Order: sequence, then structure tokens, then C-alpha cells
Amino acid sequence: MDIYKELRKQSIAPSLKKNGFKKAGKIFSRELESGVVYIIEVNVFPIVENDFSVSINYGIYFKGVTELLFGFPFEIKRGVASCVYRSYMRDKKFQCHWNSNKFTSAEVFYDEVSASIENNIILFLNNVTTGEKLLELFQSDINFYIKNDGTLALQIACLNFLLRNKEKGKEIVKMVIAASKVKYEFAENLLRRMED
Repeated sequence: MDIYKELRKQSIAPSLKKNGFKKAGKIFSRELESGVVYIIEVNVFPIVENDFSVSINYGIYFKGVTELLFGFPFEIKRGVASCVYRSYMRDKKFQCHWNSNKFTSAEVFYDEVSASIENNIILFLNNVTTGEKLLELFQSDINFYIKNDGTLALQIACLNFLLRNKEKGKEIVKMVIAASKVKYEFAENLLRRMED
């Protein structure tokens, strides 16, 4: 028996599909009418046959951010890396990584993964249903992102701009430019697009 295939078939896919997620390869996604898109990415790292670790990363995207920031369309296949919120950006809030050899049986393994998806990941995502709720995840940390993750700060600026907080969006871009130690042409181009 291939334990990972069974895990995917009995636990991961059913949990996500019953919550409205569509599958494309190792990526599951669900788009809300508000423009919020949930992305869940399942990665498997084989050790030896039937001994592996599985990792579930999740993210939240808002339609239009990639288009405004980079000038090309968002693609689901890019996965969590292109989301505005990414589960691995902060301290892990929920268990999202499991090693198959730490379980007494495959059934216990399946149950734990399924329970974490249902009771942690899905519940967290379901609380972020609008762009405004997504923005709330970052408001207290904006100065940290401006100094330490300029690209994320620019994504937050775009999110503000798209949510009709145009002046706030421009202000964040200007702060990113000011915090940069070198000429930040990418951010300057974004500011020009916002001002057009």
C-alpha cells in the first residue's frame, strides 16, 4: 500500500473538496466572490518507501495584486509563493508538517492530518473572507515589512490601493522607497502606475 496516495485519497483531497477547493496538481484553491483566493499547497518529501514527510502550506491572495504589482496575471500554479499572506511567513500557528514514521498506524496519521486541515487551516481561512480582513493580518506589522520585506510591503500597498485606500497605498510605496538603501526602480514604477 502506498501510504501517501492513501493519505491524499482518504484525508487531504476529501477534506479540501468538501470545503469547496478545486485541485490542480499539488495545489488546491478556492475563490470567493469578494476577490479573495485561498491556496493550499501539499508537498511530500520522500525518505524511503512509505516513509515520508508531508507539508501543507496555505496562503491568501486578493485578485488584482499581482497584476498591479508586477503587470502580469496571477496564476494558481505559482502556488502559495505569490499569495499576499503565506502561512510560513510567521510563527507556525497550526501543525502543517508531519513525518509518517511518527504514527502508530496509517489511520491515526490520516486522522491527524484531516483534523488539522478541518479544525485549523480551513477555520483560519474562513475567517479571512474579504480584502479588508486580509489587510488586517498586516496592519500592526507594516513598518517591519517596509524595513525587512519590501516586496510584501508593496503587495500590502497594492491591496490598500485596490480596496480604495489609494492614498494609503501610495504612502506605503513611498515609505518602501525611502527605506531602500539604493534606488528602488521597481517601487518607483509601481508608484507611477498608481498615480496615473
